[in-house]
Amino acid sequence: MTPLQIKLKNISKNYLQGGQQHIILDDINVTFDKGEVIALVGPSGSGKTTLLNLISGIDEPDAGEVLVYDNNDFVSLSAMNDEQKTLFRRHSIGFIFQFFNLIPTLTVLENIQFPLELCAQLDSSAADKISDLLQRLSIKNKQHEYPECLSGGEQQRVAIARAIIHQPQILLADEPTGNLDDETGQQVINILLELAKENQMTMLIVTHSLDIASRADRILSLKSGHLVEKVSLKNAT
Repeated sequence: MTPLQIKLKNISKNYLQGGQQHIILDDINVTFDKGEVIALVGPSGSGKTTLLNLISGIDEPDAGEVLVYDNNDFVSLSAMNDEQKTLFRRHSIGFIFQFFNLIPTLTVLENIQFPLELCAQLDSSAADKISDLLQRLSIKNKQHEYPECLSGGEQQRVAIARAIIHQPQILLADEPTGNLDDETGQQVINILLELAKENQMTMLIVTHSLDIASRADRILSLKSGHLVEKVSLKNAT
């Protein structure tokens, strides 16, 4: 076992709509290991984003536990209070969203600095770290621009930088190329996978793209509340 292991144990989640219970997740059991890239596929509305929210502690399961391996034992997110969950997300998780979710009143540099400020990591070494990452993502010349002045691909690169600058253990990406053209999307996913592997981050990426899914270590398909592992095309013979 490793300190970055996450285990979903008997996870179920339902929603009440029109007076009826709708099953979103039904007795999910799965483990994610350090450094794995997992593609999460399935129809729209199948619960992929819900699963990410449960892993991050944003949402609570109706049954089961989300367990994080820490200090030689598994700790349940449900056992954490709100402050503990917030700190867990702040330090251990990076988020990348389909719609970028950059703060429009902050520059590129300020958007990237923000998680460092929250984690009390905005020290003398931060400037070099940010500069190197901006250079790597080919947006160093945009650091003083505001998000509205950037293209979609540039905004997503900023979102990637913001998500990984504090070196989280877990990276959750929800359709990170959904609003990009194919060429830009390929560039973004190449950078994202490269950085995740280099930093040994466990990454869950929600995608409708079979091409992106084929590059993951594992493909998990979510349908009718059940999670089924598929053979990754990358590892198929």
